[in-house]
Amino acid sequence: MLIVAVLSGHKIGKTTWQPEARIRSLALFGGVDLDFRQATLPENGVRMSSCNIFGGTKITVPKGMAVTVSGFSLFGGKEVKNVAMDAGRQPPLRISAFTLFGGLEVKGEEG
Repeated sequence: MLIVAVLSGHKIGKTTWQPEARIRSLALFGGVDLDFRQATLPENGVRMSSCNIFGGTKITVPKGMAVTVSGFSLFGGKEVKNVAMDAGRQPPLRISAFTLFGGLEVKGEEG
């Protein structure tokens, strides 16, 4: 799955959806918004590569989903809050992010 937002925005996840095992996203002067709360993940989870250049990616995950974030930021940043860092019953989400004057936010569902 390839998601590209150039001078625009792209939202996925307002309804049920099935992401592919590999997701690549590019936010170039734009934004990507992914909501995994209603997603049915593949058995082995999802590997995501996110490139944010003067743009940003926001990811929302359900409570208890295992998430790992790695990558490189230059004049940008990554923020991860309210997520499980160990593998539970749900398939994991593995994110590798590059941010240049951009950002990545991963937020777990509160409650």
